[in-house]
Amino acid sequence: MVGRAEKLSAMANQYNTCSLCSGEMIRNGFNSSGRSRLRCKKCGTSTTATNDSAVQTARFKIFTDWILSSNSLTTIAADNKKSRRQITRWFETFWLVHVPNNIDPNRVFDQVFIDGTYFGHNNCLLVASSKTHVIAWRWCQRESTANYRRLLDQIPHPPLVATIDGHHGLLKALKDHWPTTKVQRCLVHIKRNIQQEVGLYPRHTTGKILRELSLSLLKVSTTEEAAQWSARLQEFSQLYGRYLNERTFIKDIQPADIPQRFRRNKKWFYTHYRHRSAWKNLTDRYEEQTLFTFLTSQDNARTVQLSRETNSLEGGVNAMVKDLARHHRGMTREHQRTAIDWWCYMHTQSPRPLHEIAKEQKWGRNALAKVKAASTTNTANDLDGAPAQYDTGIESTHTNDIGIRKGKMH
Repeated sequence: MVGRAEKLSAMANQYNTCSLCSGEMIRNGFNSSGRSRLRCKKCGTSTTATNDSAVQTARFKIFTDWILSSNSLTTIAADNKKSRRQITRWFETFWLVHVPNNIDPNRVFDQVFIDGTYFGHNNCLLVASSKTHVIAWRWCQRESTANYRRLLDQIPHPPLVATIDGHHGLLKALKDHWPTTKVQRCLVHIKRNIQQEVGLYPRHTTGKILRELSLSLLKVSTTEEAAQWSARLQEFSQLYGRYLNERTFIKDIQPADIPQRFRRNKKWFYTHYRHRSAWKNLTDRYEEQTLFTFLTSQDNARTVQLSRETNSLEGGVNAMVKDLARHHRGMTREHQRTAIDWWCYMHTQSPRPLHEIAKEQKWGRNALAKVKAASTTNTANDLDGAPAQYDTGIESTHTNDIGIRKGKMH
């Protein structure tokens, strides 16, 4: 049976950080009802040690059930017979609980799917996943090489194959961080790019052939079929290569006949630029040897079953977090990110119970104490050369360097 000393020690450990200044709390006697009192060594604040883990656990479960579902806050409040205002007060510190990562430091993945999805302007989520679960994710403003590098830094070992949609920033990051990893371009994205250039029902012969090549690319499942497809692409290049390389010079046509994309700083453009763009998309990917990586990858004579597209990421992660953001579209950007972070964590490999993570961080009270301490710290006299982050305002005494000035500055 746990003694009184052990219970008091557990309570003291639970409140070992001051909620006002983030200082250390020490035991300071008992109150009239016999409960242990704690006192901050830094600011002198005194409080009573109470154990509310059971209450906070139940409330945090309500919080996670809400943010990970499509239910509204009104529905959650009604189900718990509370008002929206009361539920909102319960959740105030829960938003400050840090969502940890859950990456196995010893695992080497056969295939990793990487892509980015946007939630409005300057709000991008980069995700790396396997076929079954989320591996790592990162929030940023846009897809860039630097942001993709930071995403790849979270994964300790490079995988055998990375399946991507072809973003240039991601390609450069892969080349720098994972030089031994092979790249598989998503064939569904390539098919969509071809369709965007030639149309769904092309009328010209070159467009029809390119459209058919893009559709047949999705049906390749063996090395023999890949060789046959490659031969057809080479045959098309020999027959229509000169035709697709024809040029039109700006000086020879009327200004109204110039396509919008070529009206500035151009002397010429490819006459059949849309079909040529689709053709170059296929030939460039073929020369890079990124079309049929899923057929040839092996690891110590062990054949690895790989996917040819990023559908498991697009439909399994991106689509789900988009739905989650749509259901909670009234949230602020920070709260929306927190909800998606918890969703991503819950879909990692073997996530821990969420209430245990929140309990370790004292249900967000640790972070709240740090915020309060940072906001009340006067850094006006710091000698690091940086401007004051918090100050008492403009000096009340007269100074000659403050005021409205007119004329030239000397």
